[in-house]
Amino acid sequence: MQRFKDKYALITGGTNGMGFATARQFIHEGGKVIITGRSAETVNNAVYRLGTNASGIVSNAGNMKDVLLLQEQVKQYSDSIDVLFVNAGYGKFASVEATDEALFDELFNTLVKGPFFTVQQILPLMKKGSTIVFNTSMVTGMGMQNFAVYSAAKSAVQSFIKTFAAEFTEKGILG
Repeated sequence: MQRFKDKYALITGGTNGMGFATARQFIHEGGKVIITGRSAETVNNAVYRLGTNASGIVSNAGNMKDVLLLQEQVKQYSDSIDVLFVNAGYGKFASVEATDEALFDELFNTLVKGPFFTVQQILPLMKKGSTIVFNTSMVTGMGMQNFAVYSAAKSAVQSFIKTFAAEFTEKGILG
Protein backbone atom coordinates (compact mmCIF):
# COMPACT_ATOMS: atom_id res chain seq x y z
CA MET A 1 0.00 0.00 0.00
CA GLN A 2 1.42 3.39 -1.02
CA ARG A 3 -1.13 5.87 0.38
CA PHE A 4 1.67 8.07 1.78
CA LYS A 5 3.85 8.04 -1.36
CA ASP A 6 5.62 11.39 -1.73
CA LYS A 7 4.37 12.49 1.73
CA TYR A 8 6.47 13.68 4.65
CA ALA A 9 5.58 13.23 8.31
CA LEU A 10 7.25 14.92 11.25
CA ILE A 11 6.85 12.78 14.35
CA THR A 12 8.00 14.29 17.63
CA GLY A 13 9.05 11.67 20.13
CA GLY A 14 9.53 9.22 17.27
CA THR A 15 12.35 7.17 18.76
CA ASN A 16 10.22 4.63 20.63
CA GLY A 17 6.69 3.60 21.57
CA MET A 18 3.77 5.03 19.62
CA GLY A 19 5.95 7.51 17.79
CA PHE A 20 8.31 4.85 16.48
CA ALA A 21 5.43 2.52 15.55
CA THR A 22 3.72 5.36 13.68
CA ALA A 23 6.94 6.20 11.84
CA ARG A 24 7.41 2.57 10.84
CA GLN A 25 3.83 2.32 9.54
CA PHE A 26 4.08 5.62 7.64
CA ILE A 27 7.21 4.35 5.91
CA HIS A 28 5.57 0.97 5.24
CA GLU A 29 2.81 2.83 3.43
CA GLY A 30 5.25 4.71 1.19
CA GLY A 31 5.99 7.87 3.17
CA LYS A 32 9.11 9.51 4.51
CA VAL A 33 9.50 10.52 8.14
CA ILE A 34 11.48 12.95 10.20
CA ILE A 35 11.55 11.91 13.83
CA THR A 36 12.68 13.83 16.87
CA GLY A 37 14.10 12.63 20.15
CA ARG A 38 16.03 13.99 23.09
CA SER A 39 19.37 12.24 22.51
CA ALA A 40 21.55 11.69 19.46
CA GLU A 41 22.01 8.05 20.40
CA THR A 42 18.29 7.23 20.46
CA VAL A 43 17.57 9.31 17.35
CA ASN A 44 20.38 7.67 15.37
CA ASN A 45 19.37 4.20 16.53
CA ALA A 46 15.73 4.76 15.56
CA VAL A 47 16.66 6.19 12.15
CA TYR A 48 18.91 3.18 11.52
CA ARG A 49 16.08 0.78 12.45
CA LEU A 50 13.56 2.67 10.29
CA GLY A 51 15.77 2.72 7.21
CA THR A 52 16.46 5.05 4.32
CA ASN A 53 13.09 6.82 4.38
CA ALA A 54 13.75 8.16 7.87
CA SER A 55 15.69 11.18 9.08
CA GLY A 56 16.20 12.37 12.62
CA ILE A 57 16.59 15.56 14.60
CA VAL A 58 17.78 15.84 18.18
CA SER A 59 15.14 18.05 19.79
CA ASN A 60 13.64 18.15 23.27
CA ALA A 61 9.96 19.17 23.25
CA GLY A 62 10.39 20.63 26.73
CA ASN A 63 13.24 22.93 25.69
CA MET A 64 12.09 26.10 23.92
CA LYS A 65 15.51 26.64 22.31
CA ASP A 66 15.16 23.26 20.59
CA VAL A 67 11.53 23.82 19.61
CA LEU A 68 12.27 27.23 18.09
CA LEU A 69 14.97 25.67 15.87
CA LEU A 70 12.69 22.90 14.62
CA GLN A 71 11.44 24.61 11.44
CA GLU A 72 14.93 25.29 10.15
CA GLN A 73 16.07 21.78 11.02
CA VAL A 74 13.08 20.21 9.26
CA LYS A 75 13.79 22.30 6.14
CA GLN A 76 17.11 20.45 5.81
CA TYR A 77 15.04 17.39 4.84
CA SER A 78 11.83 18.76 3.32
CA ASP A 79 10.24 22.07 2.38
CA SER A 80 6.82 20.81 3.44
CA ILE A 81 5.21 18.57 6.03
CA ASP A 82 2.06 16.63 5.19
CA VAL A 83 1.50 15.08 8.62
CA LEU A 84 2.60 16.50 11.95
CA PHE A 85 2.27 13.98 14.78
CA VAL A 86 2.82 15.86 18.04
CA ASN A 87 3.70 12.86 20.16
CA ALA A 88 6.69 13.78 22.34
CA GLY A 89 6.09 13.57 26.04
CA TYR A 90 5.97 11.40 29.11
CA GLY A 91 4.13 11.16 32.37
CA LYS A 92 5.29 11.95 35.86
CA PHE A 93 2.79 11.60 38.63
CA ALA A 94 2.59 12.92 42.18
CA SER A 95 -0.03 13.84 44.73
CA VAL A 96 -1.03 17.48 45.00
CA GLU A 97 0.96 17.75 48.24
CA ALA A 98 4.08 16.23 46.68
CA THR A 99 4.01 18.28 43.46
CA ASP A 100 6.59 21.04 43.43
CA GLU A 101 7.07 23.87 40.96
CA ALA A 102 9.87 22.02 39.17
CA LEU A 103 7.63 19.03 38.36
CA PHE A 104 4.78 21.32 37.36
CA ASP A 105 7.00 23.35 35.02
CA GLU A 106 8.68 20.26 33.57
CA LEU A 107 5.37 18.69 32.58
CA PHE A 108 3.82 21.91 31.27
CA ASN A 109 6.95 22.77 29.27
CA THR A 110 6.99 19.33 27.63
CA LEU A 111 3.26 18.63 27.32
CA VAL A 112 1.79 22.12 26.73
CA LYS A 113 4.39 24.69 25.61
CA GLY A 114 6.28 22.19 23.47
CA PRO A 115 3.25 21.08 21.44
CA PHE A 116 1.93 24.62 20.99
CA PHE A 117 5.21 26.03 19.74
CA THR A 118 5.94 22.93 17.65
CA VAL A 119 2.72 23.58 15.74
CA GLN A 120 3.60 27.27 15.45
CA GLN A 121 7.04 26.40 14.03
CA ILE A 122 5.83 23.77 11.56
CA LEU A 123 2.64 25.50 10.42
CA PRO A 124 4.43 27.53 7.71
CA LEU A 125 5.59 24.21 6.17
CA MET A 126 2.06 22.79 6.00
CA LYS A 127 -0.13 23.11 2.92
CA LYS A 128 -3.82 22.66 2.26
CA GLY A 129 -4.74 19.04 2.95
CA SER A 130 -2.05 18.45 5.55
CA THR A 131 -2.90 17.11 8.99
CA ILE A 132 -1.94 17.70 12.61
CA VAL A 133 -2.36 14.79 15.04
CA PHE A 134 -1.84 15.06 18.81
CA ASN A 135 -1.12 12.32 21.31
CA THR A 136 -3.39 13.05 24.25
CA SER A 137 -4.88 10.96 27.02
CA MET A 138 -8.09 9.56 28.37
CA VAL A 139 -7.22 10.85 31.86
CA THR A 140 -8.59 14.27 30.97
CA GLY A 141 -12.13 13.03 31.50
CA MET A 142 -11.42 11.36 34.82
CA GLY A 143 -10.30 12.34 38.25
CA MET A 144 -7.35 10.14 39.18
CA GLN A 145 -5.09 10.34 42.20
CA ASN A 146 -1.60 11.67 41.47
CA PHE A 147 -2.56 12.82 37.95
CA ALA A 148 -3.43 16.49 38.64
CA VAL A 149 -0.62 18.11 36.66
CA TYR A 150 -0.42 15.49 33.90
CA SER A 151 -4.20 15.56 33.39
CA ALA A 152 -4.27 19.37 33.34
CA ALA A 153 -1.50 19.43 30.73
CA LYS A 154 -3.29 16.91 28.50
CA SER A 155 -6.54 18.88 28.94
CA ALA A 156 -4.73 21.95 27.63
CA VAL A 157 -3.70 19.96 24.56
CA GLN A 158 -7.31 18.93 23.98
CA SER A 159 -8.23 22.61 24.09
CA PHE A 160 -5.53 23.32 21.51
CA ILE A 161 -7.01 20.66 19.24
CA LYS A 162 -10.39 22.42 19.19
CA THR A 163 -8.89 25.87 18.78
CA PHE A 164 -6.47 24.80 16.05
CA ALA A 165 -9.27 23.04 14.17
CA ALA A 166 -11.28 26.28 14.15
CA GLU A 167 -8.28 28.45 13.33
CA PHE A 168 -6.73 26.29 10.59
CA THR A 169 -9.91 25.33 8.72
CA GLU A 170 -9.51 28.27 6.34
CA LYS A 171 -5.96 27.11 5.57
CA GLY A 172 -7.25 23.61 4.74
CA ILE A 173 -5.16 22.04 7.51
CA LEU A 174 -6.98 19.29 9.34
CA GLY A 175 -6.64 18.65 13.03
